[in-house]
Amino acid sequence: MINNYTLGERDTIFKATRDSVRALTDQLTRGVAQPPLTLQLLQELVHAGLEAPGFSETQRAQIIDAAGGLVGIPVYVTPIAGIWPFEVLQRKDDVSEELVQVSTTLL
Repeated sequence: MINNYTLGERDTIFKATRDSVRALTDQLTRGVAQPPLTLQLLQELVHAGLEAPGFSETQRAQIIDAAGGLVGIPVYVTPIAGIWPFEVLQRKDDVSEELVQVSTTLL
């Protein structure tokens, strides 16, 4: 079992996830997707990407964008995820959104 991975490895996994979401979204949007390429598969892929413990908030925002609004977002993602200033820091679940936004303005 692997307990650690590098940022480069994380980014490679992220890019594969994001690109898969984009490709599946494109197939579904154009109406050319054949089973097993389904909306449910897209939802599961987006959910897995958003729950990945190593992905940054910015990467999560990119996964949401790649889904093109075709799926509901199953987990909370901060509204400022697209401009998240950190490479590896994540927002803790018990921290208020207001504190997150105030803290990032202090940078």
